[in-house]
Amino acid sequence: MTSVAFVTASQWATLTTDDQLAAAELEKRGIRVQAVLWDSDSVDWQSFDAIVLRSTWDYFKRYDAFLEWLAKLESLNVPLWNPVKVVRWNSEKTYLAALAKQGVATVQTVIVERGASRNLEGLVKDHGWLKAIVKPTVSGGAYETWMTDPQVARDDQSAFESLLKKSSVMIQPFVPEVASNGEWSLIFFGKQYSHSVLKRPRPGDYRVQEHLGGSTVSQQPPQALLDEATRICQLIDGPLLYTRVDGVEVKGRFVLMELELIEPLLFLGKDTAAPARFADALEAVLLKN
Repeated sequence: MTSVAFVTASQWATLTTDDQLAAAELEKRGIRVQAVLWDSDSVDWQSFDAIVLRSTWDYFKRYDAFLEWLAKLESLNVPLWNPVKVVRWNSEKTYLAALAKQGVATVQTVIVERGASRNLEGLVKDHGWLKAIVKPTVSGGAYETWMTDPQVARDDQSAFESLLKKSSVMIQPFVPEVASNGEWSLIFFGKQYSHSVLKRPRPGDYRVQEHLGGSTVSQQPPQALLDEATRICQLIDGPLLYTRVDGVEVKGRFVLMELELIEPLLFLGKDTAAPARFADALEAVLLKN
C-alpha cells in the first residue's frame, strides 16, 4: 500500500479538518496517510512514498531547525512536496522582490536587514504611507505582525528594534482594499486551478485569518484575477503539488500579497470536488517518483 506522510507540528499533531478531507479521498484510492511531526527524531522518512507539508505552522518560529530538517530530507533523497528548493525559496518573503522583477504586481516592500539600525518613523514618513504593516521576513499567520502609522511609529520604535535583533523585517503600506474588498486565495493543484475563497477581516481589523476573527467564503474570482494568478503559478520553475495565490484586487488589477507554497490551508471544505483534485495531483507526482 502506498504510504504518504502529512507533516504536522506538535501543536497541530493530528490532521486538520481540512486535511482529513484529503486523507479520506486518498484512502479510497489505496493511499495510506499518516500524520507525522516534522521535528520528530524517530521518523523513518525513507519509509514513505512521499512527504507532504501540511500543518507545519511553527516553522517560522524555529526557522534554523526547519532548514536543517529540509537539508536532511534532501540528503536522504526523500520526495518532499512541495520540493525542498521551492520551500527554501518561499520561506523568506524576499521572494516577492524576485516575482516583482518578473512583472508581478506586488505590494511595495521595504526590507530592513537583521541587526540594522533604522528609524521606523522616518521610513513610514519618507514613503508617505498613512498606515503600514510591519512583520518579519520569515513569518506566517500574522506572527509578530502589527500596523503602524506616522503618529505612532515613534512609539513602535522599541518593538521594531527588538524584532530586528531576531530577524530581517519587512514594511509595507496597508492596502485598504483588503478591508473593503477582501483578500482572494486562489488554490491550484499541479499548477491547475481548483477553487478559490474570499477572506475578509473582522470590522476594524486588517487580518483575514479566521483564528483572528476573519471570515472566509467560497467565491469565483473575476477572469482577469484568475488569469494573473495562473500566470504567477506558472512562473515557478519545476513541478508543484499545491499553490495558494493570495492577493487583492486594486483598480481591477490583481496585486499579489503572498504566494503560499509551504503549509497553506487549502480550503478543501469550501469546494466538494477539491479533495479529489488534490488527490489527483498527488497521484500524479507519486507516479513520477
